[in-house]
Amino acid sequence: MDAWVIVAIAVAVVVLVAVLVVLALRRRRQRRAELREELGTQAAAHRQEADAKAARARELARERDELARDAELHEARAEREMETAKEARERADEADERTRNAVKAADRHDEEAERRERRRSEL
Repeated sequence: MDAWVIVAIAVAVVVLVAVLVVLALRRRRQRRAELREELGTQAAAHRQEADAKAARARELARERDELARDAELHEARAEREMETAKEARERADEADERTRNAVKAADRHDEEAERRERRRSEL
C-alpha cells in the first residue's frame, strides 16, 4: 500500500473521530441544557407549590387562632356550656394538626425547590 493511501486513511480516521467528538459534545451540551430547563421548571413548580402551601398554612393558622379563641370563651363559661367548649377545642386541635401538616408540606417543597435550584446552578 502506498504511503499516501495510509496517510489518507489516517487523515480520514482523524477527521471521523473529530466529527464524532464534536457531535458527542454537542449532544451532551444539548442534554445538559434540556436538564437545566427541566430542573428550572421543576424548581419553579415546587416553589409555587411551597408558596401555595405556605399561604394555606397561614389561612389555617388564622382559623386555628380563631377557633382557639372560641374555645377559650366557651371554656370560661359555666358548666352548662361545657359540651360546646369541648367541640370548639376539638376543631381547634384539628386545625392545629392541619396547620402543622401544611407547614411541613411547605417546608418539604421549599427544600425540594432549593435542592433543584442548587442542582440547576451546578449545571
